[in-house]
Amino acid sequence: GMVRRLGVGVRQFTSRTTGTARDSAFPVPVLVFTAALAAGGIAGGMLADRNAGSVGSPSWPTVFAFLGLLTAASFPTLQFQYRDQVDALDLFEAVLAPAVFVLPPLQAVVVVGVAQGLSETLQHIHPVKACFNIAQWMSATAAGSLVMTALRPGDGSPPTFGLVALVAAMVTIMVLNDLALIAVLWL
Repeated sequence: GMVRRLGVGVRQFTSRTTGTARDSAFPVPVLVFTAALAAGGIAGGMLADRNAGSVGSPSWPTVFAFLGLLTAASFPTLQFQYRDQVDALDLFEAVLAPAVFVLPPLQAVVVVGVAQGLSETLQHIHPVKACFNIAQWMSATAAGSLVMTALRPGDGSPPTFGLVALVAAMVTIMVLNDLALIAVLWL
């Protein structure tokens, strides 16, 4: 409850068991939706990169630090069960905020995708659910990066304007993640 309201919690589509899913558990629309989210994430990251202008590329140690932190932050800390699905709250968004602020948009999308992939693998999440989580976060990160690049002030602006852009980006990420989760549960 409180963790989610402070914006440091995360919703993920996870499975309580590592067994196989029923044949009808993942209809074709879920797979198509997942593919669309992933494609949207890459396309959105590329578009945000193009709109970002002269944002420099961070060093490889910075990229690997965010990769490690995002992977570690993905491990669930609090779970809620609804039927045979589990809603997990973790600290991914808390680490994602500085990543979106520091990393160029496409790089942030790729780092998020790799971090989610590593985390999902280490947690033995069902492959279809893992693919959805990866695609969901890539898409949301791209959308947040688009908002960040659109609202990020140019040189000479007060630093608070950059923080306002980051807050708007994180709200976008949270809303899109929730909408994607609702959509996949509906499908």
